[in-house]
Amino acid sequence: MQSISEIFCSLAKWFSRESVGLVRDIAKTFAPKLMDRYMVVSFVVPFFYCMLGFIGIWLVYDFGQNGLSMLTDMKVPIGSVLIFYMTILPQVIVLTLPIALLLAFLYTLMRMSRRNEILSFLTVGVSLPRLLAPLFLISLLVVCLSTILNDSLAPNAERVSKELMKEFQGRERDLNYLFGVVFRNRTDGRIWYATRLALRGEREARGLQVLVTDKTGAVRTKFFAHRAVYDRFDGSWRMFGAKRVDYAEDGSIELDDDRREIVITGWSETPQQIASSNMKATSMGTEELREYLDFNKGFSDAQLAPFRTHLHFRRSTPWICFVVSLMAAPLAVVFNRRGMLSGVTTAIALFFALWFCSQLFLALGEGNRLDPITAAWLPVCSFGILGIVLLWLRSTNREMDVRGITDALKRLPEDLRRTFISPSTRRSRA
Repeated sequence: MQSISEIFCSLAKWFSRESVGLVRDIAKTFAPKLMDRYMVVSFVVPFFYCMLGFIGIWLVYDFGQNGLSMLTDMKVPIGSVLIFYMTILPQVIVLTLPIALLLAFLYTLMRMSRRNEILSFLTVGVSLPRLLAPLFLISLLVVCLSTILNDSLAPNAERVSKELMKEFQGRERDLNYLFGVVFRNRTDGRIWYATRLALRGEREARGLQVLVTDKTGAVRTKFFAHRAVYDRFDGSWRMFGAKRVDYAEDGSIELDDDRREIVITGWSETPQQIASSNMKATSMGTEELREYLDFNKGFSDAQLAPFRTHLHFRRSTPWICFVVSLMAAPLAVVFNRRGMLSGVTTAIALFFALWFCSQLFLALGEGNRLDPITAAWLPVCSFGILGIVLLWLRSTNREMDVRGITDALKRLPEDLRRTFISPSTRRSRA
């Protein structure tokens, strides 16, 4: 009789042998082939043409609206105009990627369907999901690109472009400044007022007033300063032309101290945190949204709803590119002219339905009508599931209508049984 250790050794050897075989089979199945290179080349060329076409159309339109006036009326140098358009470009790319993917999928797969190339691949035993795997991988790379751009470059593009336009018009550029800032630190009981706050460079505040309150909300101390500079190394505020006034419980003045300079340490506020109260969620990057939510936990849900919603939308919006590819791929694989027309119409209709639902749920999330996570991810997940169902119907050669879906659901248990039970097991059971 074998010992327990011998049994475990036998099981380990069998498992390792089977695992190596399984990994080898998977690697052999998904290893890059000539077919994959052909699919990638066939798809990438129209995709870049679509991207360049949409960007070119936007560039020509915007140059006619703003570019010519910059060069002729404002006398802006060509280099500054190029910087202006490079600033807006990330936002345009993020908006263009989904529609470019949609058109590239429709063009590539319908051209291959018209030439019977997809039918030839299916005839030699290549499944439709395996055939489309390189295109889905490209879609995932596009999702990564959109995520990087949507982190900070795209949200800040509109704000930065407006500030550049102010500079071109001869007005003071306030890209690094905020005016009329009011910030309340509910945790530590401090209220800040600043006529101008610098976010970069010297990180200073002009015309500063700080009210320090107790637990009941009564003001105990007031600080006034013509100018205050934040030291990021030790976290201190250095006030120049400063004055401090302390108040007793009855409201009388206990201390009225005029000084040229006051140094305050131990305060948690930074210029970025103070400025967050005056910033809009649409123009804030992911890190800025996190800092705002972390520092303003005491705000009501209605006040924080736009920032929470946009934080989750920063993460969910790039996945629209992958959802579009899931919906467009099965609709673009057709075998007759009538199917081509209906496939294009359905794909475009689903794309605009996805866009409409995303904007609708964004508005509901900003208005605190829906949970931010639900508002951001429900449209993406719902249309993603729809795309998977359409891909499954097309890969099993079923009609993509209500009757086809009903028939597919009825035959789903049998399909799963055929997929996960080996032929030998089925013969033994029979």
